Parts: sequence; structure tokens; C-alpha cells
Amino acid sequence: MNAQSNNFRHWLALLVFFQTTLAFGQTIHRDTFYHKKGILSCIADFDTLQNVRCGYYAEFDLQGNKILEGQYKAVDSLPCKECYEWSTNGNIIAYDYTDAREQKTGEWKSFYPNGVLKERGFYSAMVHEFYGTKSPRQPQNHPENVYNEVEYLKTGTWEYFNESGQLAKTIEYLDGQIIFITEYY
Repeated sequence: MNAQSNNFRHWLALLVFFQTTLAFGQTIHRDTFYHKKGILSCIADFDTLQNVRCGYYAEFDLQGNKILEGQYKAVDSLPCKECYEWSTNGNIIAYDYTDAREQKTGEWKSFYPNGVLKERGFYSAMVHEFYGTKSPRQPQNHPENVYNEVEYLKTGTWEYFNESGQLAKTIEYLDGQIIFITEYY
């Protein structure tokens, strides 16, 4: 096989890769992160084209115990429930959609350090978001004073368990609002 043929195959493979990536719109890459002492901290799938979490996600405590698990999906934007920001003159501006690029989807679970299920449930497609300074009196031109907070809203029935794994209560949510609580003794 000559060098020209090898070169052609190399470029053809690159062309197919980029065309496939652009046609399907995403490439998923799994990253693992570690605490300072080398203990697993987080596993997250990322959409490398949009640079957002997309797929499996899990967090681990300092002892390596799983404490959170769920799924994300990439989105163009999310509908808001009470999203607002401080304007430069101190007024509150409300908006209907956030430009958040990822959404919690499917069932989410959190765990006690002993591995026992602590809670599980689903999140709404709506979010609450705040963008701005902590107070309208803080200087707007200092980046350390500006922050963005996105709160994912629970929806449907969430189950809460005690440390021995017994169902302790269920809470019914609708886009973050508590509708009904049932406690078990």
C-alpha cells in the first residue's frame, strides 16, 4: 500500500467521523472525576459538542460511596417557573425560558453513606432560575458578585426512606410545590 493510498484512507476516515458527528448532533463522552486522595468523586456523561451533561450522572462522597444518581439530557432551553434577574438599575426582570442547556430526566436517587436508598423521584421539565447579584445594592461590575442559580423542581411522587431502608414518607409535588405529604410510622 502506498503513502498516497494511506493518506486518502486517513482523510476519508476523518470525513466520515465529522459527517457522522454533525449528522447525529452529538458525541457522548464519559468522564470520571476524583477527590484529592484519588477516591472517585463523580461519573458524568458529556455531550462534547454542546459541552453539557447528557446521560448517566453519579456523585460519590469522600469514602467513595454513591450518594446521587440520575440522568441528564441536552436541551435548547427550559421553561421557567418564577425565573428572574436583577437589572443593572436594580429592577427585577422576569422571563419565561432559561438558556440552561441540560435537564434532569428519568428517576433520580440519593443514598445514605451506607448505600441505603434515601430518596427517589422525578424532576419537572420546568426550572426556577435566578441570575444577578445577591442584592441589588451590590456593584454590578464585580464578577464575583454575579451568580446564576438553577433549581430543578421536583414533580410527582417522591419517596423518602430512613437509614434502615424503610419508607418513611411520600411527598407529592407539582413543579416544585408540595401538594400532599404522607408519613409512615
